[in-house]
Amino acid sequence: MLWLDSVLAVPTIAIRFETNYNATIDIQKNIIPFINKLHGEKKLQRIDQKEIWGYVIVANGFTFHIRSNNVIVKYTYAIDEIPNAGSLPSFKMPELRNYSEIMEESCDYLKEILTTFSKIDGLKYNRIGVVSEANFENDSLPPGVNNLLKYLGKPWNNNLLSLNSKSLSMLEDHEKYYDQCHHFIEFNEETILKTGYRIVLDWQRLYKEPKNFNFDNTFKEIINCKNNALVYFENFGAGDLNYD
Repeated sequence: MLWLDSVLAVPTIAIRFETNYNATIDIQKNIIPFINKLHGEKKLQRIDQKEIWGYVIVANGFTFHIRSNNVIVKYTYAIDEIPNAGSLPSFKMPELRNYSEIMEESCDYLKEILTTFSKIDGLKYNRIGVVSEANFENDSLPPGVNNLLKYLGKPWNNNLLSLNSKSLSMLEDHEKYYDQCHHFIEFNEETILKTGYRIVLDWQRLYKEPKNFNFDNTFKEIINCKNNALVYFENFGAGDLNYD
């Protein structure tokens, strides 16, 4: 089990395409069956057109950003407001789910969306991203986060009272691509009982030359990236980085 499964964590998975205005109309037309399916399953909550280039679709906790140059599948916990005649509305809290389960569903949705792109010519992609966003109480911090906070606090004898840190690290450099990860860490001692520690790991594979989009090959690459990202997230959480 991933350490992310034991905390309040949500995933995002995305692919970035080279800008191709010729494909814009085809993408908007071909995505309609996906939208109709969400509507038929009574999951569709909102759909907004973003300028003239794409859509933001909200359905059952997921937000889908679909444009000619980007497809993002993001999950957030949404609180449902239930109107009550003559009185204040009530609220329905969402059911908590583990990170791995949400990630698998996110991949399934991304697969459905990219299937609609399979007959569009000229698409090329240059980045695949996998994100984990988690919120922790002090006693639930994984060893790796504790190690990093101690490392960052060394100049002040580990008396960090607040932190808003962003770092980008190269992980591996290969002939045709390189992997990197953005690390965001935020906390404030004055509000920590309410806000906790916010940690975002944004793993990315960037291709040195854009790759032709082929549904089968591209989705295999996405799954490979997802698996590599989860390995890195595990190592980060376990403290298997070098803090010497």
